This record gives sequence, C-alpha cells and structure tokens, in this order.
Amino acid sequence: MIITAMNSNVHMDPALTEWLTNEKNKGFGARQLIESMVKAGYTQHHAEALVTQAYSTAEPQTASAPVAAQATDKVKQDQAAAPNAIDRNGHTAKLLFSMAQPRVTLLGDFLGIDECETLITHSRSKIIQSTVVDPETGNFVPDGRRTSQGTFFNIGETPLIQAIESRVEALLGFSVAHQEPLQILHYDIGGEYEPHFDFFDPAVPGNAMQLSRGGQRIATLIMYLNDVTSGGATIFPSLGLVVNPQRGNAIYFENTDEAGKILASTLHGGTPVGAGEKWIATKWIREGAYVLGQLHEN
Repeated sequence: MIITAMNSNVHMDPALTEWLTNEKNKGFGARQLIESMVKAGYTQHHAEALVTQAYSTAEPQTASAPVAAQATDKVKQDQAAAPNAIDRNGHTAKLLFSMAQPRVTLLGDFLGIDECETLITHSRSKIIQSTVVDPETGNFVPDGRRTSQGTFFNIGETPLIQAIESRVEALLGFSVAHQEPLQILHYDIGGEYEPHFDFFDPAVPGNAMQLSRGGQRIATLIMYLNDVTSGGATIFPSLGLVVNPQRGNAIYFENTDEAGKILASTLHGGTPVGAGEKWIATKWIREGAYVLGQLHEN
C-alpha cells in the first residue's frame, strides 16, 4: 500500500498527534494506524495524510531568491565534479540517482548476474517465515505486516559472501565488523512489507536489546536479485519515491543524520508483488561492531 502524499494544509489536532506518536512508538505500523482511523470515521485519504504527517519530522523551509540561486549554483558545481560511478577494488557500480536529505542512492550493477543467481539458488531451500522485532521484548516474532520468507548467511560464510561484504566496505566505507549478516528475502505473489523503519527507536522498550548488539542501524543496503514482472517496488512514502526492482541494482539509504538523529523520512516498505516473485539481499549497517544474538531476523 502506497500512502498518498500529504497535503501541507492538513490540520493535526494536538490530541491526535499525541495518540499517533504513542501508537507509532509502541511499534504499530502505518497501515494499522490508518485502518484504526478509518474505523473511527476518518476518510481513507485524510487518515493516510495524517499518518504520513505523523511519521515525518521534516519542517518546511523557504529561501530568498539570492540564497536559492546560490544553492542552485553550488549543486551545479558539485554535480559537475561528481563521478557517475564508483570504482573500488576492481568493481564498478553506477550512480543512477542520489538524494541528499535523507541520503538515498541507487546503485547500478552492484551485483553481477551470476552472483544474484547464486544467492537465490543457495537460499531457496532454507528460507523460513520472516519476522520483525517485538516492540515489548526485542525478540523476533512473525507479523502479518511482513509476508515474506527469508534466511541469512553468516559473516564470511562463503567466498561470494566475503566478496559482497568486501564490496560493501570498499564502495560504501563500512567495515565488515559493522555489517549485520547478509539477509535474503523472498516474496511470492501478494507478498509485501508494509511501511516501516529500519532504525531502532530508543523510546521503544524492546529495542534496548537490539541496540545493545552494535548500536543503531545507521544505514541500509537493499540489493535486488531478480527482475520482478509487476509490483514489488521499494517505496518511501514521505519522500514520494518509488524504486522498481531490477536485478543487480541496489538502493542505499542512511537511517540517521550526521549527528546520529534518527530520520523519520526513511519510512519505507515493499509493495505487493503482482506477478512472478521477488528476491532481495539486505545489509544493515550498525554504528558499532555488530554482535550476533541467539535470534536473528529473517
């Protein structure tokens, strides 16, 4: 489900703001909040707009014409000097698009065709029902908002996994010690992951356990392992951004800013697969060295 773009003139009652904030901090997803509001009498569109506003912390900014012109000139200069690809350790990834705030970058040819096929082949026989972090206990539990199957590979488990981890370090600058194990996810027709955050909100009790195992998830890398016939896009409702899966490409985004503040604008999800199937590989990056627990998210 794609949440529609919010009208900036939508009025948010203080009591409603407090309720949405509390429910969000308890771990409820965007769809659950919208459904609750519709049952309470809100229209679907109004509920979607209000929930989107509640998940966004961005404040509108304006700039005078001279300042805006200077900013435009700076962007032009930066873009003229910026490379259109990253080449490290003999691997070249194309820079297909980028966004500065929050930092979002689409990388082309991050994985090769053979690498994608190998990951799928080695994962197909061992995938199990995906889970999410329980907001109260911090344990991994099944949840209807995430209808996929998954598995993961331990750090350095195979030569291919080692190569991908080294590529993440070389191209993105994150040492292997800060990387969580590579997660593989499979979605059948209708499979989706409703809009959610990858960061761990410190205000949610169950996140304390996860934060103790390497600190905050500061960045996410989603690698697309196959072309999807229809659906299966990665969406960022607060940004109005839709990324269609294409084999070998990878979407990278940062869940925190330079000061370590979590960014609500990174709300994202995977839309339902309309035809075929969808395979992705995910790398989450921690602010500190990651420690694998007894239970790991699939």
